[in-house]
Amino acid sequence: MKYRQLTQTQRYQISALRVAGKSQRQIAAMLGCHDSTISRELRRNSVHGYEPEMAQRQANTLRRTAFKRHKRVQWLTDWVSERLKEHWSPEQISGFMRRMNIPVQVSYQWIK
Repeated sequence: MKYRQLTQTQRYQISALRVAGKSQRQIAAMLGCHDSTISRELRRNSVHGYEPEMAQRQANTLRRTAFKRHKRVQWLTDWVSERLKEHWSPEQISGFMRRMNIPVQVSYQWIK
């Protein structure tokens, strides 16, 4: 299964299915995600029972405040800009960074 974050709708579904007495594995199968995802979600966001609205607020806050190293490194932005001025393609820049083991790498999608 490919990793993706839970949506607000899925969080409400988890809540309803828990109330209906479904197990974590059954919920995971119904939502099409791994059962460890459901386990982590319930462990992180259950104080006095699972509250999907609070869980979504926490997820939004974490996503908004997460440290995004590549967005905070000015030299990287400058370096990529210089390569683009030299008419390198985003794919060439990304591939070069990967081959040279540059500590902070970006995908060609980030460059576009």
